[in-house]
Amino acid sequence: MTKLKRKIALIMAVVMMFSVVSMSASAASTTATLNKNETEKYTSTIGLYKKGYGTLKNDASSNDGVYLHIQYSSPGKGWVQSSRILAERGNSATSSTTTLGTASSWRGRMTSWWINGKNCKATATITAN
Repeated sequence: MTKLKRKIALIMAVVMMFSVVSMSASAASTTATLNKNETEKYTSTIGLYKKGYGTLKNDASSNDGVYLHIQYSSPGKGWVQSSRILAERGNSATSSTTTLGTASSWRGRMTSWWINGKNCKATATITAN
């Protein structure tokens, strides 16, 4: 019976190690939509990951271009902008990937091209891994 318990324990250890490796290699993403009556919109926060990027699709019905500010926050620190992309009306844009030395939380902030501008509709996705 002792040999059987050891085999089971070994199998469980291998399964747990595989689960940890699989989880650390996976990506997470969050999506939000800026509606025409809003001046800005944040995505949900995702983390903790070392790499992140954003995609933005500005609807053809928007009055202007829309910015997506890709932000990260290391544990215990404030938000820092890693990059910003602009999508003109009816177009899409994708940021480059930012790679950090420390796993951080990630989020996106959409705004109109004009300060406090409205009448824009866009969808942003932040992806981190």
